[in-house]
Amino acid sequence: MEKRLTARIRSIEPGAIKGQRIVEASYEGGSLKFDLIGDLLEVGEGDVIEIVITDSKPEDLDPYQFCGRGYLVPSGGGKEIFSVWGILFRFEPGLGLEVDREYFLCIKR
Repeated sequence: MEKRLTARIRSIEPGAIKGQRIVEASYEGGSLKFDLIGDLLEVGEGDVIEIVITDSKPEDLDPYQFCGRGYLVPSGGGKEIFSVWGILFRFEPGLGLEVDREYFLCIKR
């Protein structure tokens, strides 16, 4: 299983935790919000990023600025919350990920 999304960063706002920023992005057919902690990933408003979600570790990690392993968090309301080491990615509408299944989420600019 592999899902690829090309998203444009719409806004970056300060979060409630020191060093946290909340990124809002849109892609064809949906929107995404995710936590950006410290300098984990350098993005700015208007940047285009590619997000890859797959059930197996990518063989070549070099093209990605961020890659982590995580799980879908049970939620409702037509959205999916995906957690990578506690960093939350909120997809609306959901992508059809399965609860209790491990996925890799990778981002490149």
